[in-house]
Amino acid sequence: MRITFRDTCKSRAIALIALPPAYSRRIRTTVSKINIPISPPENPAGCLNHRNEGSLLDADHPANGVLFARRSTAATFNLLRGRDLIWNYVVNNYLLGNDYPQFDLLHWNGDTTNLPAKWHRAYLTDLYRDNKLVVPKAMTVLGQPLDLRDVKTPTYVQAGREDHIAPAESVWKITDHFTGPVRFVLAGSGHIAGVVNPPSAGKYQYWTNESGAKSLEEFVAGATETKGSWWPDWIKWINERAPAKIKAEGARVPGAGSLPSLDDAPGSYVRTR
Repeated sequence: MRITFRDTCKSRAIALIALPPAYSRRIRTTVSKINIPISPPENPAGCLNHRNEGSLLDADHPANGVLFARRSTAATFNLLRGRDLIWNYVVNNYLLGNDYPQFDLLHWNGDTTNLPAKWHRAYLTDLYRDNKLVVPKAMTVLGQPLDLRDVKTPTYVQAGREDHIAPAESVWKITDHFTGPVRFVLAGSGHIAGVVNPPSAGKYQYWTNESGAKSLEEFVAGATETKGSWWPDWIKWINERAPAKIKAEGARVPGAGSLPSLDDAPGSYVRTR
């Protein structure tokens, strides 16, 4: 069986890299949006990389260290784009008294969840502050050392031009670490809308460069713009490498298969306070 692996965050990418060879050989292609931290001022997340940030995390974690409050997670990402995600609402909704706009992606984005405190702290210190993911064998998962150079699978790397969480400059850096063939595509819009952009919407655009650019600046300078969603380009790239299709098997409705449904969506853990 050959499958396509799609990740938009470091956690799922780490899971891919840590797969034993017997399983990783089943991965035919990967699609990546990994953010390799870079120094300020290029990366707005650099403001969170200070060595003293641990004391702030400890102060916000509960005494038992089990949970990191969803409000703090949301505030962290809002701070990366304060003009649009904080002050925009202060002016339009608080000062001017306007109603919040009806926008499906923002509604989904507001459905925040709690995180294990230990996991969240390790995420910020190991992956952002210390950037251990790019240091060969500096991290392990279940005893498996991680080395980005081991990723030889063809990879489709997508970045958002206005992405404030995973800036295009950071996403580009993964091309310096993966040793397999990489296709880099720059899409219009940001972290969510730039990814969740079905062709039927007819929105935004994307840029490609077939000349083998060695830097993001070189890529942009010689890029070709295509109107609309980047999904057709992605699907074409996948079909060229894994054209065979198989029928999906297993339960398509939670609880209809061999495993019972634990709870109604979005899950009891989301409502934990």
